[in-house]
Amino acid sequence: MKPIRRMPKFSRRSVRGYSLIEVLAASAVLGLAAAAGASLLGSMAVQEEMSHRVAVVRNHQENMARVWQLGLSPAEVDALMPTAAGSEPLANVLFGSPAILPSGNVSLGADGGATVELAVCRASVNVSLQALPVTEEGAPHDMVVCRPTIR
Repeated sequence: MKPIRRMPKFSRRSVRGYSLIEVLAASAVLGLAAAAGASLLGSMAVQEEMSHRVAVVRNHQENMARVWQLGLSPAEVDALMPTAAGSEPLANVLFGSPAILPSGNVSLGADGGATVELAVCRASVNVSLQALPVTEEGAPHDMVVCRPTIR
């Protein structure tokens, strides 16, 4: 017959659990992780807002360029496009008024038979994080557009 093997007795001190220092260290690590997560969430919200503003302004700018390419003058394009005063979504994202600035003509081909008009469509985004009427201009974005000479 085999002798019964007895488990060693543990001292009372070794079976108590976690010490106060271990609990405080774990709490500090969890607190830092929670603070980093909250900070990341806030910066992601600001980035998403700015990306949305840029998308709306670039869409407006591209629409202006396409209408100009159809043959309208810059003044006619300005009259046709919605303004920030008449559109709340545009008022929140636009800084100033986007504009089409004609920049001349370019002759194409060896004989110079074809001429293309060039223009720059310029628009700026409102980068202010404060509520309207506070606005702050971001870097203007220039889009070079061309069309065949039709006038």
